[in-house]
Amino acid sequence: MVVGFTMINVLQGHEDEAYLALTNTKGVKDVIHILGEYHLFVIMHAENEMLLHHLIDSIKNMTSVTAIWHVLISKRSHQIQKYNNRYPFRKIR
Repeated sequence: MVVGFTMINVLQGHEDEAYLALTNTKGVKDVIHILGEYHLFVIMHAENEMLLHHLIDSIKNMTSVTAIWHVLISKRSHQIQKYNNRYPFRKIR
């Protein structure tokens, strides 16, 4: 499995529309609203790199998407799990 992370800009006022479209896209595992230069953070899973690139291309072609920036593409999703075990997320009181 290949795991991809990307940040996306969308047209102003179309954030909710893009969020819903992405959450209904096969291969998109999670979509998170973020503040700052980008509007959405997207976690994707695909069987191989080629399918992941097709998924990224389909996201780029969405009418509300204006920019996309790839954060990471990993062939081994267990590497991400190892990273999370080394630096676990902690709840803040």
